Amino acid sequence: MKKILLLSAPIGSGHIMTAKALEQEFLKYKDIEVVQGNIFDFLPQWLGKSFPKLYLGCLKLCPALYGLAYSSGEGDGGFLWVRNLLHKLLLLRAKRYLAQLKP
Repeated sequence: MKKILLLSAPIGSGHIMTAKALEQEFLKYKDIEVVQGNIFDFLPQWLGKSFPKLYLGCLKLCPALYGLAYSSGEGDGGFLWVRNLLHKLLLLRAKRYLAQLKP
């Protein structure tokens, strides 16, 4: 049996709908097990619970700020270092989970 881990960020319906659609397709195969994961579970609990609210609040109140941060994180420089730092933190915290799950 193969195990597939679908990690997503439950912010907005796009991430959730995509993960569910992928799961439905993978489950058409008898030898596949799908595990849905929440990327925020790998953050400290206080941050994992508050980040989606902060993110959605930023989108609602300051969409231009979100657009600036998003575009600045795509190329060299800008906020790319913040994204890379967040990715490293998530990976460090996810290693044990991934070792146990063995997706």
